[in-house]
Amino acid sequence: MKINIHLRDKFGISRNEAERLLKAGQVKVNGKPANGSVEVVAKDKVEITKKIHEKEYFAYNKPYGLLTQGKAEEKSVVTLFKKHHLFPIGRLDKDSEGLMILTNDGSITAKVLEAESKKEKEYEVETDKLIPKKAEITFRTGMNSRELGKLKPAKVKITADKKARISIIEGKKHQIRIMFLEMGAKVTRLKRVRIASVEIGGLKAGQKRPLTKKELASLIN
Repeated sequence: MKINIHLRDKFGISRNEAERLLKAGQVKVNGKPANGSVEVVAKDKVEITKKIHEKEYFAYNKPYGLLTQGKAEEKSVVTLFKKHHLFPIGRLDKDSEGLMILTNDGSITAKVLEAESKKEKEYEVETDKLIPKKAEITFRTGMNSRELGKLKPAKVKITADKKARISIIEGKKHQIRIMFLEMGAKVTRLKRVRIASVEIGGLKAGQKRPLTKKELASLIN
């Protein structure tokens, strides 16, 4: 078995992290430094000489105006948490705010992103004009969007003339903004408040909190 795959499976790190450790000379096989070309078998003793950070998972309230990821010199979620060895799973637009998941566990990223396409995401929406009542029926039955095509049914509740809460399963680019715009109302504020069973709760902008085991399981399973 390739050493990088063995490291991923044994220590729960991403293959990219495994490659970094190998290049830095921080992996030993049977007491000797190993490189990425090494093959290992069950009897081999594989060690990482660098301390591996304990796996952490957080709910984070991304502020409005903050990039998820940008250029190295730009302020973003990635640059803010780099020194803490945390990175975001998925994205939120610069002009959107609310719930994101942060972790240092690269091994679950693909699992969460794959499962997320089947999980409900709930948003608070504010618009520049009155939201037509027919929007509730249109969204609930599966909208035929001019730009995005046929969309899956969405749960929606108009809470005020220019406010609504909407839950969607899929997550096409700018989907909610496009849905409301095609109903005649431009989104002026968009805040994600829930992913699966993870809720933003009382988190203020810029704050984070650890996920419970139950919340983490709801993102993956």
